[in-house]
Amino acid sequence: IYIYNFYFRKVKWYAAVESIATLDVLLAFAQYAKCCTREVCCPKFIDAIDGKTFLRLDESVHPCCGKIKTQGDYIANDVLIGSSESDTGQVLLLTGANMGGKSTLMRQVGTLIVLAQIGSYVPARNFTLSPVDCIFTRIGARDSLITGQSTLFVELRETSAILKHATVHSFVIIDELGRGTSTWDGTAIAHATLQYITNHIGCRTIFSTHYHSLMDSLAANPRIRLGHMACMVENESEGADPTEENVIFLYKLAPGACPKSYGFNAAKLAGIHADVIKKAYAKSMYFARMEKERCVVSQVKETENAKV
Repeated sequence: IYIYNFYFRKVKWYAAVESIATLDVLLAFAQYAKCCTREVCCPKFIDAIDGKTFLRLDESVHPCCGKIKTQGDYIANDVLIGSSESDTGQVLLLTGANMGGKSTLMRQVGTLIVLAQIGSYVPARNFTLSPVDCIFTRIGARDSLITGQSTLFVELRETSAILKHATVHSFVIIDELGRGTSTWDGTAIAHATLQYITNHIGCRTIFSTHYHSLMDSLAANPRIRLGHMACMVENESEGADPTEENVIFLYKLAPGACPKSYGFNAAKLAGIHADVIKKAYAKSMYFARMEKERCVVSQVKETENAKV
C-alpha cells in the first residue's frame, strides 16, 4: 500500500523534486557569487539586431579560479567579439606560443556564456552579450580505437557538425584544426573552414591556430579580428641557440598576430635533450629557407607570365 500511495502521488513527488533541484541550483549560484574571491557581475543581454551579434568581457577569469585565494595567480582578460552596430570582428583568430593560454581562454569564454545564460553571476567586471542559441566546440586531439576513427577524422566529423548546424546566433570554439595531417592539408582545411564560418554563417567564433599563413591570407577580412596570447622572450635572435631562449608567458590577450609559436621552448620545458632541440632548430631553419626560395621562384614565374 505504501508503494501504491507513493506511485499515486507521483506528480506531486516530481514537482517537489524539481522544486528542490531548482532551489539547490539557485543556492549554488548565490554561494558562488558570495564566496568567489574575484569580482563578479550580473551579465547584461542585448538583442541582436539584423544578425549583429555581440560579446564583450572585461577583466574576466575562468570560474574555477574563484576557489583560488591568491589574486595574482591568474591574469584577467578582456575579450571583444562582434559588434552591436556592424558585422565586423565576428571571428577572433587567436595565435600564441605553445602553453601560452589559448585553449584556457577559449574554454573560459565558453564556460562564462553557459553561466550567464543559466542565470549565474560571472567572474568579470562586465559581461555584455546577445543571446547564444548553441555552443559548438572542436577542442583536443583524440582518436577512437573501437570505431577505427583517426584523430583527423574525429576533428573533421566535429567540424562538419559545426558547419551544418551553427547559426548566426551560435558561439563556436575551434582549437588548432588540421593538426592531425600534413602542414599543407591542415592549413588548407583550416583556411576553408574559417572562411565558411566567416562568410556564410557569421557567428561569434574563437579560432586558434599555429598556421601563421592564415594571418597573411585572412587579416584583411573585416569580420576577422587578430589576437594573440602575449609573451616576453629573452635571448631571442635569428640563428641563436634555441636552448638559451627563454619564453615568459604573460597569459594576456593582445591585438595582432604572434610572430611564431616558440615550439622549441615547449620542447625544452618538456625535457627534450638539448642536442635534439638544436638539430630540430637547424632543420626548421632549413625548411624556412626552402620555403622562402620557393616563394621567390613562384613570384618570378608569375611576373614572367604576366609580361607574356
